[in-house]
Amino acid sequence: MQVKRATIQRAIGYLHHFVWGVLIMTHIHSLSREWLPVSIAPSVGDLEVCVMDYDGIVQALGYPCHKNGAEWVDASNKKHIDIQPTHWRKWTESH
Repeated sequence: MQVKRATIQRAIGYLHHFVWGVLIMTHIHSLSREWLPVSIAPSVGDLEVCVMDYDGIVQALGYPCHKNGAEWVDASNKKHIDIQPTHWRKWTESH
């Protein structure tokens, strides 16, 4: 039972960070376009992605990225980037 309690507490902690990150992201951006979970990010097209920094703050990257299998690529220079995005939306040229 102890293992299950620890697992549940860890899951609640992750959920808290996820919700808090979404609240921060919502505050920073006026969401005219919907942010979607990275688990459903397409492999086609340039995307704006959010990452969580070391302080737990969610920030959008200032350059377009695209997904290449399980990896992420900077669309402007085609180089692999070591990130673990939390959310995405379609990149627009208004950045």
